[in-house]
Amino acid sequence: MQTYYALAQLYAYQGNMEPAIAETKEAYGLALSSVPSAIPQMEETLGILYLHSSEIENDIYRTPGERDLFPMRPGQGYQKTGDSEKAIEYLLKYLERKPDDMEVRWLLNLAYMTLEKYPASVPQKYLIPKSAFDSKEDVGRLWTWRRKRD
Repeated sequence: MQTYYALAQLYAYQGNMEPAIAETKEAYGLALSSVPSAIPQMEETLGILYLHSSEIENDIYRTPGERDLFPMRPGQGYQKTGDSEKAIEYLLKYLERKPDDMEVRWLLNLAYMTLEKYPASVPQKYLIPKSAFDSKEDVGRLWTWRRKRD
């Protein structure tokens, strides 16, 4: 399991998401059958890999425009949604095991934003309400991920 997971990490580091996901799924299968303590880690990892894959597939890094600013405005959702939907699937599985993980809840809410289904479709128990982003100060809009600098 650790070998599959390590290989997946190397692929992900290189931006090769398809083999990274495939190797992580192999590790996940072994976790499901033999290493139950590793199941949450594999579910979280698959959720993150699919979300990152969705960003790559939707060309967020080369032509970000408004799509990588937070909060996402209406009409800025991703055109290709399959990987965002898979990200949500695995992030929800993880949160069923560890519902108080705020980092994963944040990623789940962000994944729903990429589908333009935030906040309506986010399960209430994991929803980070829009009011959590209110501020008395105008902080502007923030990048959702670190941009590569030229």
